[in-house]
Order: sequence, then C-alpha cells, then structure tokens
Amino acid sequence: ENFIKLLSDLRVALDDLEQETGKEYTVSIAVPASTWYVTKIDVVKVASLVDTMKLMSYDYYGSWSAQTGHHANLYNNPKDPDWGGWSTDQAVRTYLDAGVPAEKLILGVAFYGRAWEGVQENGVNGLFQKYTASVYNDGLAWPDLQAFLAEGSGFTRYWDDVAKAPYLYNGDIFITYTDPEAIQNIGEYVKEKGLGGVMTWEYGHDAQAELLEVLANSVQ
Repeated sequence: ENFIKLLSDLRVALDDLEQETGKEYTVSIAVPASTWYVTKIDVVKVASLVDTMKLMSYDYYGSWSAQTGHHANLYNNPKDPDWGGWSTDQAVRTYLDAGVPAEKLILGVAFYGRAWEGVQENGVNGLFQKYTASVYNDGLAWPDLQAFLAEGSGFTRYWDDVAKAPYLYNGDIFITYTDPEAIQNIGEYVKEKGLGGVMTWEYGHDAQAELLEVLANSVQ
C-alpha cells in the first residue's frame, strides 16, 4: 500500500512540475521476473501510475543455484529439475495474466554470462548438472565470452532449442550466456506479444554495441 502511495504522490508531483516547466517527466520501475510480486503488489494500479515496468528477466540461475542452468532463457525447459525452471515467457505471462497492459512491459536482456566448474557431462553437455563451485562471479561480459567462443578455446557452443538459450561447455566449466541468436528470438517475442520495448543489463558489458545492434534490429 505504501509503495502505491509513493508512486501516486510521485506521479502527481511530476505532473505538477510539467505544468511549471513545460517538460515531460516519466516514471519507470524495475520489477522481478517471478510470481511473488503480483501476489503482493497491485500491479494493475502500479501500471496506471508508471510509464513503464522494466522486467528483470535474467539471473534465473547463478551461484545460488543447486545445479547449472540457463540464466536468461526465453522459454521453460521441462527437463529442468527445479520444477521445470523459470523463463522470460513465464514471467511475461504472469504480468499479462495479472492485468498489466503489454505496452507497459519492457523486457530485460542480459549482456553477460555466469559460470560453474566441476560440472559433469552426463550426456547433456553439463546442462542441469551439479557443480563443485561457481566461477567468474562478477559475471562474464560479452568480450570475455568471445574469448571462450574463439576457435581453440576448448569450449563448444550448444543451443537449447526448447529454452531458446545458448551455453558453453569444455568438459569441466559450464557457461550460461546470451548471444545474437538468443537476442533475435527475444526481439521476435517482444513484437509478437506487443510489449513496450527492451532494456539491457548492462551496456557496460557490451561497450562496442555488438549485441545492442542485434537487439535494436530484432525489434524493428
């Protein structure tokens, strides 16, 4: 209730300021890609008070997870041992089903990767497997990832066509990340669902704008 009141007061104050300055002011909030939020917050009321709701659709997996997995997959993979896992599509549908207008949702895109070591192959190239430790806990930026993608790195790129997500594996280290193919799928999804647009976390992980260019073109 206090959060709604805060947003309402902020919106009124900015509307008044617009009358004084002749400038336009917008309000956006970041929202989690999970189910609990819509059960605790009146998201329909929130949507009426803000211009956009930026969906943090990443970090589904990380150092806190019991096994390896995709950290920003578009769709659920039923083989995920964690109740089928989580996905961007599931998060979007949660908000849409709660009554949030599609045009208010801004879809988050991860420009980084996460990794674990001591991962067994087990016939699935390390996907959804136990590990001994998480590595690169500050995240792997796109330039870092390109080194693993380079010929001779020892890593092989795999594509989960159910989840629409790539991953890398070298027999020990498993890396979940986002690449141009995944981004293209995300852009097409945004258009299909009529969402308000996309955002990234974060630009500093793609300073040469290689992924950003793919993302921009994908939503045209």
